[in-house]
Amino acid sequence: MPEFYLAFVLPNVRRLASPRTIEQDRIALRRWAELSGDPPLRGITDALAAEFVTALAARKVPASGSKSARGLSPNTVRKTCTHLQKIVDSAGPKTRHHRRTAELLSAARVPYFERPSAVCQPPVDVYTVEEIGHWLEACALAAQTKSLGGIPAARWWRAIVVFGYNTGLRIETIMGATWALVDRDRPGWLTVPPAIAKGQRGGLYYLNHAARDAIDRLGTRTLPGFGPIFPWRGWPRSAPWLQACRRRILEKSSLQPGRRFGFHALRKALATFLASRNPMIASIVLGHRGGMTQMHYVDPRIVVRLLERVPQPFTPAAHPHAADARQPLLF
Repeated sequence: MPEFYLAFVLPNVRRLASPRTIEQDRIALRRWAELSGDPPLRGITDALAAEFVTALAARKVPASGSKSARGLSPNTVRKTCTHLQKIVDSAGPKTRHHRRTAELLSAARVPYFERPSAVCQPPVDVYTVEEIGHWLEACALAAQTKSLGGIPAARWWRAIVVFGYNTGLRIETIMGATWALVDRDRPGWLTVPPAIAKGQRGGLYYLNHAARDAIDRLGTRTLPGFGPIFPWRGWPRSAPWLQACRRRILEKSSLQPGRRFGFHALRKALATFLASRNPMIASIVLGHRGGMTQMHYVDPRIVVRLLERVPQPFTPAAHPHAADARQPLLF
């Protein structure tokens, strides 16, 4: 299966996929190879797929921050099955749901990975404003890498944390955004084309005072060609290195190991604040599809007032008792 993935799926089916999707494909393939022995594509049967799912569910992995091991969660098993199913479906016949296929297998020969039911869990990986402040404080210790092209590491990392928190944009969208998209269709807004928006849906996203100040202080607008707002050499192939650098910064922070979340936790922090005030505004800012009223009757500028009231991170050491106060950004 890995050979088929590299030869056909990656250049054809996953050609426009996000780095995160491709990484999950590769994780699923590694798990498949470890537990199944990686038989030829035509030798994979429904029975073998079922044995793999059973073995995967029983697999023990080290628990975070503990010497003990635990089984994979049902949602992790489900995600692995989803990615493997996408790959084997790409070897089957063409259908309206699978238009780019190699047609190596007949419909009867395409194996089926029976996924466990999804387990709905409330999000716990949501940063508090104080925790974002701890992350920003640790950015002063960020290592200078060639990926930054000479931009001071502390300045770059502080800017992307503040920008990610105040816009709620996914990291793939942030990294794909260029200065040519800022103020393009409406002053003070970022135009997000479908090509850089997850799910092929774009739109206009308001930049509040904190988000705008973060990227203005970054200084990349003066670079030739109105290039990326956040330059990072080799993006998107270098996405794993970006995440590795992010983890190294968080390891140097005063955050507890169980609270060192990724970029998506910034999006969840903004979503939590907005939803507690106005659920419709939260849905609009996050780019989630709403009902008829939201999609066709509400002016997007309804988000401006609330986004300008988003509580901003502070320096914990300097303001230990000002958890809800607006403090200058850490630049």
